[in-house]
Amino acid sequence: KLIKDSFFQEIVLKHCPPMLRKEYQERIKEALPATHQIAIVASSIASFVVYREGLGWLKNIPRKHWAQALQIYMDKIRLTDQLVKSIGETNIDDKEQINAILSKSAARDLTILELQEKLLLK
Repeated sequence: KLIKDSFFQEIVLKHCPPMLRKEYQERIKEALPATHQIAIVASSIASFVVYREGLGWLKNIPRKHWAQALQIYMDKIRLTDQLVKSIGETNIDDKEQINAILSKSAARDLTILELQEKLLLK
């Protein structure tokens, strides 16, 4: 199940107050109903994307592909975070500027490229 993915579980746990996370992390993962977890993940992703990309980001993507686009986007956020970390650990010139560019637009652009490759967008 998608909701059991560690990335999405982390979103659910971040939603909970620190005391609950500390004391009941495993119980939250196991006992919180899937419908509640899905609602937490959906609202968290929606607010994250609106904050990062603005209200109009999905307007060029057909509505029937929004869920897939958001899932791809969150995967690309993970990839971007890994790339930024990897570059930060190197000695290459201009790594701060490279990381700034990646952080600003890589997830969005990689999402659009993947959607185009899957023939979801024109």
